[in-house]
Amino acid sequence: MELRPLEWPRDLNPLGEMLYDTFQYPENPAWSVQTDEKEQISHMLRSFRRIWPLMRVAQILAPSLRDMFRGYVAIEDGKIVGVTIIQRHGTTNAWVVGTVGALPGYRRRGMARSVLEKSLALMREHGAEKTWLGVINGNSPA
Repeated sequence: MELRPLEWPRDLNPLGEMLYDTFQYPENPAWSVQTDEKEQISHMLRSFRRIWPLMRVAQILAPSLRDMFRGYVAIEDGKIVGVTIIQRHGTTNAWVVGTVGALPGYRRRGMARSVLEKSLALMREHGAEKTWLGVINGNSPA
């Protein structure tokens, strides 16, 4: 398994392909991303890809945007199979873990833990003093 930092905008399309499948829970369908949400995610990623050059300029000019959309991906079989997406809360030393996931066929192998640990280390390197992570109530493996 290869772990590497997220690379924007290069990782947008592969993430779009894996996120829907990552957040499917056959044992608890209420937690799953729904079909209409899949279209919203796809639309959001396409929009983000179009405005990425502007986002990059904004990140250079605005300190509060510099640590948006960081994180790590896990790669196996030539594809992204695990991800964390993190961002600093404004210009504070607080960070938010927005996304942690692994494709179903790659779960229970420590992949999500590995990308999360790398992201936590990155946050510490950037002065994090607090970190928030939300988990669905009842999702014991998470």
